[in-house]
Amino acid sequence: MMWIPFSLGNLPAKFRYPQKEQNCPAVLMVHGFDSNKEGDGQMLELLAERLLQANIAVLQVDFCSCGDNPASKKEYCLTRLEQEVKAAFQWLLQQPMVQKDHCGIIAHSLGARVTSLVSNQLPISFLVFLNGALGDKYRTPWFLKEELYRIEEECKIQGYSNMIKGDGKTITLYQQFMLDLESSCPDDCLKQYQNSILIVYGEQDPTVDPRVSQQTYQVLTTNDKTLLPIPNANHTFQAKTGDLTIWNGCMDQILPWLLARI
Repeated sequence: MMWIPFSLGNLPAKFRYPQKEQNCPAVLMVHGFDSNKEGDGQMLELLAERLLQANIAVLQVDFCSCGDNPASKKEYCLTRLEQEVKAAFQWLLQQPMVQKDHCGIIAHSLGARVTSLVSNQLPISFLVFLNGALGDKYRTPWFLKEELYRIEEECKIQGYSNMIKGDGKTITLYQQFMLDLESSCPDDCLKQYQNSILIVYGEQDPTVDPRVSQQTYQVLTTNDKTLLPIPNANHTFQAKTGDLTIWNGCMDQILPWLLARI
């Protein structure tokens, strides 16, 4: 593990690149809600290994309070995550073996929302969103509206709220997280993004409504946009269940799309 300098505390990361390549494309991976740099069910780690085999450098980061990141959950909010994604991507661009005009981001779930919010601020060559928690404040981005409203009201009253995730783990969310979620408008930022983008979604995702990806695809103005539905796939493309059949098939489609653009 290594540490990327960041103004509010260094970011734990893993950076790998093809040893024989002096000028290689690169990817920053942005994990989802309360996850880690390997991703739910190791899905990002598995994809990273595929990318390395294709001579693409990979940077994986534990973002605010997740994985090995020592920050407090009180600091876990979209504003902080945006700053960290920008710092990580800028660090990636500075590496001597990286082809600076072929650097992109692959992001899962909430990571896609955060990435969307900085997509008009960074020289991103390509984007791949995996079941992205996208959409504007009028659409449920990543959870049931009733639960979202409950958390929002509790945060207003006591400054925090406990949420039980799908895996049974309890996470405490603080008011700033909910304020950022309410005020963020990824669609407005993505309309300004003009490079390649692949939106991948599971048709049986119970966490992020598949229609969110479909609707985001419609608002994109870039000429190079692709929508890829994955039949029978849940929020982690079944990777978290240990059955990698669907995720392997998904990666088989992501890689050719990516290699055609680098």
